[in-house]
Formats: sequence, structure tokens, C-alpha cells
Amino acid sequence: MYQQLYSTDALDITYRPDTCLLIARWMRPITMVEMHTTYEAVLAAAGRAGCRYWLLDIRRRNNSDEETARWVTDEFMPQAATQLHGTVYVSVLLSPSYLYEVGTRPVLAALPVDTHRPYRIQYFTDEREANDWLAAKVGQ
Repeated sequence: MYQQLYSTDALDITYRPDTCLLIARWMRPITMVEMHTTYEAVLAAAGRAGCRYWLLDIRRRNNSDEETARWVTDEFMPQAATQLHGTVYVSVLLSPSYLYEVGTRPVLAALPVDTHRPYRIQYFTDEREANDWLAAKVGQ
């Protein structure tokens, strides 16, 4: 069962209480200003649901830059973990070509796998794998 938490022409957010997963799907390419506002909408929805397990589907968005990536990793995700009182687990669903591009970015490629960051991000091109990874994290 899905609960609709937020919907615009740019972003759709649903929550699955049965699996404790928040699903955010960007519906189109967005501007950098929209990037910040849509991520803030994700955090607000996660706060209302009390959910630290997110699937972010950016296959239609596929746009970001180094500055935005750094904002997400250095500012937004630590803020999310603080507001949600625990580690935030994020599976990011993207296209194979964008996965390659994201993996070559210094700010993301340099993230150590085992650190004390208050969040964990994993990239996927298959939605089932993304959901399975999150399901294994629920309760952690």
C-alpha cells in the first residue's frame, strides 16, 4: 500500500508503511534551484513519515553538478540524519550512463565505503536491487 505524500510536476513522493520506505521520483529535468527545493520536500515528507529509508529515482532528472553533489553529501544528508535521529539509508536509482558519470565525480568517488557518516548512499540501475538493499537496512 502506497501513501501519496507529495506531488508536483517535478517530484512525486510516496511512502510504503508496510516496508517503511519513502520513494521520491523526479518526473523531469529540474533546475538547480528546484534541486534544493525538491530535496527539502523529500526531507519534509520523510520527517512526517518518520522514515530514514529512501529510494530516490533520478532517472528522469539525470542532472547535477559538482557543487550540488557536494551540497547533498556535506550539508543536506547530515542535516537529514540529524532531523530524523539516525542514519539515513538512500538507494539512488539512475540510468546506466548516469551511474558511470556519477561514479567518476571526485566528491562521490572519494566517499569511503566504511565511515562514520550519518548516511549511506548506494547507486543502482535496477529498482528491485535498490529496494532489496533498502529492505535489508530497515531496522538498522
